[in-house]
Amino acid sequence: MKLLITGKRDKFWKAVGAAYSKQPGVRATVMPIGSAVIETVRSTPLDAVLYTLSSEEELELLRWIIPINPSLPLIALVPRADAKLRKQIMEEGAAQVLVVSSLDPGEIRKSIVGPALRKLGSTATTSSVRRQISDDLHAIRSTLTVILGTAELALKRSLPAARTRKHIQEIPRGVQEIEKILRRLDRTVKSRPPAPKPTH
Repeated sequence: MKLLITGKRDKFWKAVGAAYSKQPGVRATVMPIGSAVIETVRSTPLDAVLYTLSSEEELELLRWIIPINPSLPLIALVPRADAKLRKQIMEEGAAQVLVVSSLDPGEIRKSIVGPALRKLGSTATTSSVRRQISDDLHAIRSTLTVILGTAELALKRSLPAARTRKHIQEIPRGVQEIEKILRRLDRTVKSRPPAPKPTH
């Protein structure tokens, strides 16, 4: 299994990196947040990204990583339970959010992240149909981003009558709502196990 482990350069990130740096059957690239992470996601075949984060400010890179490769599972690791942060991470399109309260590499590997990776491994034979659905959802979301940008630009550059302005303001709201639904659908497609093969 090929993993990219990224996050802010702190004890938390180092502990997760140590948990997988020399494990049999695992090739882990441990790299702090930065532009090199984006290049790695773009050009290296990976089975999953483990992303350590503990605050909303650290969501920014997540927004860059997921669109580059929508079918690549991203598992977010947080040091404590935080319902608001968890919701934001899931809305960005992460496959899972795991609470990793221990900095012991063995504990992280055995009881926290290990089971999630095994589950990923068992569903790694994602069908081309599911990949196509995920790619199509990504294409729709990209188009919606363009629509949203155009509507916001129209609002900034023109001074329409109050009623017209109100109608234009509904466009970004509607686009954001659709975007949220599409992210949820994308997560569902990624997380559902493949259908069992028929036995004869």
